[in-house]
Amino acid sequence: MKLEKVPVPRAALAEGPRWDAATGTLLWVDIPAGHVHRLDPAGDERETIELGQPVGVAVPHASGGLMLALRDGFARHADGRTELVARPSEPEGNRMNDGACDRAGRFFAGTKAEDDTPGAGSLYRLAQDLTCDKVLDGVTISNGVGWSPDERLMYYVDTATDRIDVHGTELVIDGGQLAIM
Repeated sequence: MKLEKVPVPRAALAEGPRWDAATGTLLWVDIPAGHVHRLDPAGDERETIELGQPVGVAVPHASGGLMLALRDGFARHADGRTELVARPSEPEGNRMNDGACDRAGRFFAGTKAEDDTPGAGSLYRLAQDLTCDKVLDGVTISNGVGWSPDERLMYYVDTATDRIDVHGTELVIDGGQLAIM
């Protein structure tokens, strides 16, 4: 395999690369610009979706389009339109940041204060029926969600802690534990 450099758009803060297997493209966001970028490495085609507000992460939706964690909440982008589907209750000055979907289709994304106020953010779960629940609070910079191969464990990063926390999926949000079920 030969590696090649591929020119991509400049970004103020590029994050969240995700492979979209259904379209064979690479997705990533430029958070402050409110852009989702898509690159087709086979055809060297590029697309930029302008959302009009900061975007923390974009993930492929099973039926096409994208699910987004925007400044104002969770949104769906399809057929050239963006629709807010859930607005977490967050203080003024907070925005959505990083996130990921599990195999059950639940979209986890966290928030942070724009000024990085310690403990001002939270982690939310958007279910397939579009209900949105807070699953963890007291977060400074929600910035990393992943699962063990059997999805019994969730790995979570709050950047300010300098650690990766591991939560069992059967736990409830009592005493700071995470409820994933």
